[in-house]
Formats: sequence, C-alpha cells, structure tokens
Amino acid sequence: MPFSEDDAVEIASATKEAQAFEAKHPDCVWNVEKMKPKDVDTWIKKHPKVTGLTTKPTPPKALWLVEIEELDTEKLVIVISPETKKVADITTEKLEAEVEEEEEETAEEEETE
Repeated sequence: MPFSEDDAVEIASATKEAQAFEAKHPDCVWNVEKMKPKDVDTWIKKHPKVTGLTTKPTPPKALWLVEIEELDTEKLVIVISPETKKVADITTEKLEAEVEEEEEETAEEEETE
C-alpha cells in the first residue's frame, strides 16, 4: 500500500512538537506535500547528518513535508520518510506578517492626495 497524505499527517500529528504547536495555535493550518526528487536531493545535501531516511544504502527518492502553520506568526515543518515511516527532521520557522495588496494600494492613494 503506497504512502499517502493521511499517513504523513498521522505520523506528524503523533509528535510531541506537533501536539504542542496545535495546543498553542488551535486555528493552525496543515499543509502536506510530497517533495520532488530534485528537492529531496537538495534537502539531503543540506542535512547530511540526518539518519534513518531509508533502509537501503541509496538515498530516498521521496520525502513528505507536513507544515503546520499559524498564519503570519510561525510554522512547524516536519519531514517524514515514507520508507521508514519515521520523522526525519522537525524545524520551526518564524513568519513575517504579510501586508495585503489592498492595504498597500490604499496607503499609496492617501500619500498622493
């Protein structure tokens, strides 16, 4: 049976980091995506010390990203190996608030008046 988005979410949601993030941000948004082979190679090169990605001597061809995001605040990124069905890496990223285009246009109009 192939690895699916549901499998990735199930593994990610079982981590203490995801549970703590969701408790802190109950309105967070979950995004799940399968990384492209080129992106997997790049990610592995940037994280050479990560182990347990595969049961074979060759690098994995696919990894899954589960991003749990509190909009304009922070995001938890969980990388999962579909082969071992384990979490390969967990990172937290701070996000900058996005300024809406309408607000920018309104501010520009006010300046010209």
